[in-house]
Amino acid sequence: MNFSRIVFFGFLLASFIPSFAAESGKGPTEPELHSLGPLGGAVGSEVEVEIKGKYLAGTYAAWFGSEMLQATVKSVVAVEPPSKDVPVDDEPKKQTKDDREYKVKLRISVGSDVTPGAHFIRLVSPTGVSNKLYFQVHEHPVLTEVDKVHNKPELSQAIQNPVVVNGKIGRQGELDYYSIEVAKNEELAFEVITTHQTLAGFRPQLRLYESFDSWLGAQKYKRLAFHTEIEGEIPNSPGLASPPYGSTPINSGLTYRFPKKGRYFIEVGSERYVGKSEYAYQLRVVPTGSEYARLLKGLQGSIWGRNFTRSIGVDRLSVLWSRTVTVNRPSYIVSEGEPPTRLSNAGTLYNGKKDNNAGAAEQVKRFSEKEPNEKIIDAVDVTLPALVSGTIDRPDDVDVYRFKVTSPIRLAFELETPQVTLPYFTPRLEIRDALGRSMLTNLHKVKPRSAADNATDRWELKDIEPKVIEIFDQPGEYTVEIRDVTSRSGGQDCSYKLLIRPQVPHVGEITVETLKRGPEDKRIDPLRLNLRPGEVKTLTITTKVEEIDAEIADGGGQRAFKNGTGEMGLLVVGLPEGVRALPGTGITDIQGRPRNETIKKYNFLPDVLKSILVIQAAPDAPLTTLPSEISVMLQPLIGTKAGKPLLAAKLPVMVISGTNSGN
Repeated sequence: MNFSRIVFFGFLLASFIPSFAAESGKGPTEPELHSLGPLGGAVGSEVEVEIKGKYLAGTYAAWFGSEMLQATVKSVVAVEPPSKDVPVDDEPKKQTKDDREYKVKLRISVGSDVTPGAHFIRLVSPTGVSNKLYFQVHEHPVLTEVDKVHNKPELSQAIQNPVVVNGKIGRQGELDYYSIEVAKNEELAFEVITTHQTLAGFRPQLRLYESFDSWLGAQKYKRLAFHTEIEGEIPNSPGLASPPYGSTPINSGLTYRFPKKGRYFIEVGSERYVGKSEYAYQLRVVPTGSEYARLLKGLQGSIWGRNFTRSIGVDRLSVLWSRTVTVNRPSYIVSEGEPPTRLSNAGTLYNGKKDNNAGAAEQVKRFSEKEPNEKIIDAVDVTLPALVSGTIDRPDDVDVYRFKVTSPIRLAFELETPQVTLPYFTPRLEIRDALGRSMLTNLHKVKPRSAADNATDRWELKDIEPKVIEIFDQPGEYTVEIRDVTSRSGGQDCSYKLLIRPQVPHVGEITVETLKRGPEDKRIDPLRLNLRPGEVKTLTITTKVEEIDAEIADGGGQRAFKNGTGEMGLLVVGLPEGVRALPGTGITDIQGRPRNETIKKYNFLPDVLKSILVIQAAPDAPLTTLPSEISVMLQPLIGTKAGKPLLAAKLPVMVISGTNSGN
């Protein structure tokens, strides 16, 4: 278990907890963290930070995701609301719980061995463990924005690269200027790191300027570059296991090569010139190149997310088979003279060998685009399974690849955009047979339904997917064409990877939530459990099972499943004393019939499984002073055996004092 030092405020914690609960009259409200500033520090440093939030009275500890981060609670202060002259008869009734904002000051010690990046921090109080914020650790020097005004280039704060500056847009209309000396042809990357919590109101903007002398003798400034795009994963679901909820988005992508030596100016502002004391940021300036690429590695999407930025490599098949939901391994190579496997046979080229340990990574062959390859006659020949690398280097560019199928087989086509991605570059693929007829694309049509639930005759909506699967039941030659979906994008940064491989039934994205249905539960970042003795709370586990081995049973799209349908077993590890996990039931989808229906959705979209776990604290469960980190594990049921356990999520659990209010 990872946690910080505990600080006691001159009295015994055991006697403090019940007295706090008695004051409230109801069960305690879980602590909420709203903002943190400054956002981080350098490896091996000490940083004082202030966290703002509600229900933080009596906060006594901080809890981190790393043992190399430690914290001391310096103070906990309630922020009194501004006084108002209100007649006695109009005074609001006294609140039954303390919902004032609190400021908690911490001194954080960053160990010398901490891995640079975002590390979560939670606070612990008598009412339980809070939601998490993220503290950024950097390997480069970290400075603090100067107190004096620097809202003009001539008043700018001087910095040197590489550097990270802790700053804040604390008021309306504020602009922060920094100056930097660069060499001729030096290329730098400029980033503004923000937080998930402030993103709703704070959209940072970054500008670069150079100065020049006008003929009037006055100093003038010319804008060289501007950037305001927000990048980074912000999951829609608050319980998404990977990437973590609250992961820090980065306003990144601005790189600039300076044509001449000199002093340049960096402006950090906010869209619509909004400002607030919680609008903290970090300005990071580093050289480009391999070092910069390594720093941005964390921005890549989850390998399970259905997006164009998940990582695809030659080890992809090995990774997928480690998460499989079937006993059958595919036969990648069909010997000369071997009769084609009939499509009706179980598995369709799945050989049924349970202990087939052939290295899938070695069987994936690499291929590179070779121009010209815009016509079928010039197509690059690839053998399966294949990992193809190419570039749409100009608008209207088309890359064509050719492959052969010797026996009926189920194939998956996956795309990755390692550099720029949608909406700036959205790759579209199309598979054609030997006669040039279109068989399949990664565009899927969505059929709207009328209010009377009668299907219309007109297709109106389309979506595009990074992966599509299909059954190839006829041996022969096929081609794959790749282009930009708009035919407008192109350039050296419009690169792609295409993996053509056998279909692998596997566990994809897993989501764990403690939220209840609809508006019943409005907690901030609910991926934590604070239980009173005798209380129960629920976890909803959503699992996406991809590429299930199934055949179409009728014209209506009904499927006949082969070799299992992706059943899962659930296991919870690390529960504190007196707490247990039970299977449960619940209505997990109350939205009714979908507004739109996707045609042949089994070619594009995964199957979705939902489960309920009940976490129950016994009436005599001992109280805890620090969280226990539990692991929710998922085991695919493969045939009659359980497969490899997969981590769904980790979350903190505490047993706290208080009367069960039933909410």
